[in-house]
Amino acid sequence: MQATSARKQRYEAGVIKEGDLDMLLEDFKNLSRPPRLPTRVVLNNKTITIFQSDSYNSIYMSFELKNLDQIQLNPIDPGSCFILKDKRDNSKTITLCAPTTGKFTSEQERDQWTDAIYLFKEKFASKKKYVDREGQIDQEL
Repeated sequence: MQATSARKQRYEAGVIKEGDLDMLLEDFKNLSRPPRLPTRVVLNNKTITIFQSDSYNSIYMSFELKNLDQIQLNPIDPGSCFILKDKRDNSKTITLCAPTTGKFTSEQERDQWTDAIYLFKEKFASKKKYVDREGQIDQEL
């Protein structure tokens, strides 16, 4: 399967994870299988943001990592979909699904995303780095 956006998929541990995921539209209860819309997702050490296109001006929804509730698998499609929910606002929720790519199964792709979200939230979000006089990043505080 081809990427849904023209932008490159990328991952730098603790810095950014950027890639394509589908948004599950669960509002269509009369359909046997809810439709999915392609999205662009950017995860950094403070937020995870869902975009409607390649453009950074097309923000659909954004979550602060510190306010994310525990990630749950979606009961409709637990093999590829997971739910993001804001702890402070129960109405702010989205189901994201990993598309099947040639490289990984949907389940592997889903696990890569949920693992990255957990790592960015629990490990990288709270770490601060300082820069020495030469502009080099030194030890974490």
